[in-house]
This record gives sequence, structure tokens and C-alpha cells, in this order.
Amino acid sequence: LIFRACSAATFLGHMLAHIGHWWYRGWAYCIYLTNWALMLQTSSECLLFILALRGYRILRTQGARGGGLPKTARVAMVLWSTAAPMSLSVTLLFFLLINPVWNLRPIVYVAFFAHFLNWFLLLIGLFVSRIPFSMRHLGWSLLFAATFIIWTVLHFYLKIGRNEPCVDYAMQDCPIYGEFDWHHPQRTAMTSLAAIAGLMMASGIYSGLVRCRDACDSLSD
Repeated sequence: LIFRACSAATFLGHMLAHIGHWWYRGWAYCIYLTNWALMLQTSSECLLFILALRGYRILRTQGARGGGLPKTARVAMVLWSTAAPMSLSVTLLFFLLINPVWNLRPIVYVAFFAHFLNWFLLLIGLFVSRIPFSMRHLGWSLLFAATFIIWTVLHFYLKIGRNEPCVDYAMQDCPIYGEFDWHHPQRTAMTSLAAIAGLMMASGIYSGLVRCRDACDSLSD
């Protein structure tokens, strides 16, 4: 319960700080994958805290008893199953494609949290909890990724822009990310396929980590 409270507070505080740092983008804050993922992760951690608090109160008043999972727990599992592999995917995309480690540009702290520390905290949460995960949950993160890719296409054809100028195009033609620029459809399609493959790899890594965790947990049976 204490860990869930600290984690939820950490994610909520950093998300608000992240929004505050880029407040000047206005509505355009909501067009970026990193920000989608951060909001999803924050929602997941806050819901897990609410469930942990609810479970703690039930244990104190009624004791342990059987029963099916409540609907909110099922929603929390879906959110976490999407947020966890997406956090690793966003980290890999950022440090391999957008701001590669071999040519790293300085980044502010809130951006570092959104592209690395959040993944690390979620990884800790994986090991201190018994949240299930397997490749059967891959569909949720694939749906999230496909939704964003479709969004980049709509963003391009509807000429939504980024609410700030870019180097190569008029403001309304600026892509969300230069690496996902549908002015160059073949390159962007290949990048999208590589990102999907990376997400599948991330899900496989999480599935393996959960198996290792459960194998070390004498209560997993």
C-alpha cells in the first residue's frame, strides 16, 4: 500500500510538472506519444493505488475471502498491461531514434522522467507486486500503438500541425515527430513496423520477467 501510494504520487506529480513545463504548447501537448504514455501510466498507477487501498480496508474489516476480480481490477490489469511495455518502447524509441545515445542532446529532468525514470519505476512495481502479464496481453499495447500510428496519419492529412514552427515545413504541415513524417511514407511505414516489432520484443521481455518473478515467489502457486 505504501509503495502504491508513493508510486501514484510520484507519477501524478511528475505528469503535472511535465504538463506545466510544456504549457506553452497548449492543445498540442496531447499529440505526442510520450505524453499519451505518461498519462496512461499515471492513470494505471493511481488506479492500482485505489485498488490497494480498497483491498487493505477489506482485509481489515472482513479478512481474506474468495471471489472474482472486481471490474476495476480488470481495468487496472488492462491499463498496466498496456502501460508497462509501452514505457520500455517509448524509452527505446527516444534513446535510439529521436535523441540517440551516441549523439545525445541535453534534456530537462521532466523529459528524462517521461523517457526513462518512469520505465524504471514501473519495473520496480513489477517486481514488488504480483500483477500478471504474458504475451496474451500483447493485444492491448498493440492496440494503443496502432491507435497512435493512425493518429499520425490523420494528423498529417488533416494538417493539424504542432502549434509551433518546425524547420522544413509550414506550421500546419509539421509532423508530430520528424521520425514519423508521412511526407516520406515509405520511410515512416518502415519506422512504424520497426516500432511495432520493438513493442512485441518489449512485451516478450516483460513476460519473461514475470515468469522469473513468479518462479522466485513461493506464493505464486
